Amino acid sequence: MKRRIDKHQGFTLIELLVVIAIIAILAAILYPVFAQAREKARTISCLSNEKQIGLALAQYTQDYDEKNPNGVNYYFPGGNGWAGQIYPYVKSVNVYRCPNEFTPNAPVSYAYNSNNTAPTGTTVDSYSISQYNAPSKTVLLAEVQGNYAWGYSVSDPGSSTSSDAYVGNGSNGGSPAGFGVDGWSQPNINLNGQGTWTSPRSLQWATGYLRNTSTADHAVYAAATGRHQGGSNFIMADFHAKWMKPDAVSAGVTNASSTDCGGATDPTAMGTMASGTECSDSSIAATFSLK
Repeated sequence: MKRRIDKHQGFTLIELLVVIAIIAILAAILYPVFAQAREKARTISCLSNEKQIGLALAQYTQDYDEKNPNGVNYYFPGGNGWAGQIYPYVKSVNVYRCPNEFTPNAPVSYAYNSNNTAPTGTTVDSYSISQYNAPSKTVLLAEVQGNYAWGYSVSDPGSSTSSDAYVGNGSNGGSPAGFGVDGWSQPNINLNGQGTWTSPRSLQWATGYLRNTSTADHAVYAAATGRHQGGSNFIMADFHAKWMKPDAVSAGVTNASSTDCGGATDPTAMGTMASGTECSDSSIAATFSLK
């Protein structure tokens, strides 16, 4: 009696190609989902950094008569040096760096709103919280990229000449600061810090084009949209952190009127005015203006 022997057949070429095609289709569908999930995680990580910085700023103001960091008069009225001033409350250099900051050795990925500084003529002072009209709507910090480390440290004590917090001749601070739009038609007033003077310029806003920016301002922006899913993270003057799209944030110098919606040239020739905090335009969620 003969036994029946079943022959096991492998995949045919067509079947193999069908399987490969299915895998390719699934990969094409899922890859954007995975990429979006990864970027969402980076956005949350950056927001977490800003929340810690916001807490440090709140602690700083409690110890300094409710005044924000005054910065250093690096390039009048730049207001650099804020990161070094609050480091004793942060106690981690990693908190200053956004996960999407790809510039090697860039110690600070966030820029101070220069309107928070009050130039005295020889240095830079700051405002107390009571002088803000609506702290929850006024930007304190916004995202930047390319602020490379060169000759300064955010963690060195303020007595060291290499410290970002050192108040010397005004050229020691390196943490960024700016208005978001040009002042006196000078782009270096727009955003200043380490990377301002490189060629090509490496220090740029990572927020996307903020409201009121002109074509001349675009060179100081890394892209038209923010680095976190079209928007970016901000710290407000009441120290809470929030993700916003760029067109919802009005950049410029402090407006003389809290109800003006911004965009006009400041009468004192400082530059384009940001929206007032009581502007009736509901599409403006935040502003660089203190009033």
